[in-house]
Amino acid sequence: MSVNQKFRESFGRDGPDFSIIENLSDSDRQALIEELGNHLDFYDILALGHVGSESQISIFRTYLEDVDINKRLAASRALWDVASLESAVIYIGELIKYSSDDMLLRVKGLGMLMTVKNPKAFEILQEKARKSKDRRSIFKYSIL
Repeated sequence: MSVNQKFRESFGRDGPDFSIIENLSDSDRQALIEELGNHLDFYDILALGHVGSESQISIFRTYLEDVDINKRLAASRALWDVASLESAVIYIGELIKYSSDDMLLRVKGLGMLMTVKNPKAFEILQEKARKSKDRRSIFKYSIL
């Protein structure tokens, strides 16, 4: 049974068992990335986010624009999983800045940045607060 199959079968009421992915050797990790490929479903996106590498961020960007809301949510979760990588934080900032027509993506993006301990995330939130016309938003960003 492949790592991906074990991960899929681990989904239960409490979510997936990420320890299946966390404890992989480098060769098993690479095999999982290759197995997942570029045609991902909800479970694959979550798995790939937890494996987490710089090269996967462009894949998550693609799925954030998918019409399937479940894939978009999984991609945003995957970005959050790799948000310690600076390019992920920068992309999340772009997501907030340019997705004014999609409130769900903006809210998810702000939520991700608020939980990430990364100086770039704090910088993006400060900029967002300065440009906000809503005083409550400024307070919300300033408490970080």
